[in-house]
Amino acid sequence: MIDSIYDASDFGKVSEYDSIRDVIRYLYTVYGKEANAAIAYGMLLSIHLAKRGPYRDDTLKALDLLSKAKVRLDIACAHTRPAIDITAEILFEAQRFADEATIPCTEWPTVEEVIEVVSKTARKFALSVDR
Repeated sequence: MIDSIYDASDFGKVSEYDSIRDVIRYLYTVYGKEANAAIAYGMLLSIHLAKRGPYRDDTLKALDLLSKAKVRLDIACAHTRPAIDITAEILFEAQRFADEATIPCTEWPTVEEVIEVVSKTARKFALSVDR
């Protein structure tokens, strides 16, 4: 079971799903902005599935889950430009944050902090966006 995603309904009907497999099935039925929102939600959902913990390995495993979700979503969307742009931006921001927040052997970001970055980036593609 995952923790709840704040304002998940902003992503539309896809927010009813709680597995990447279901998000991918849903992706086959939608287009345009709804597909973009579903892709972003899939990335956000994947990081929410990560185990929380105080160790650097916990954060690295969360980033691994995000990377695997990117691959699965890109494949599901036939590596189309809109999909790869969305997944790449979300993954890049999470990885950049994790790298910049790490001081080797002493400090690293928590999974929750990475989730916050992913959430902020993914929400740019939500159907209900306050800009």
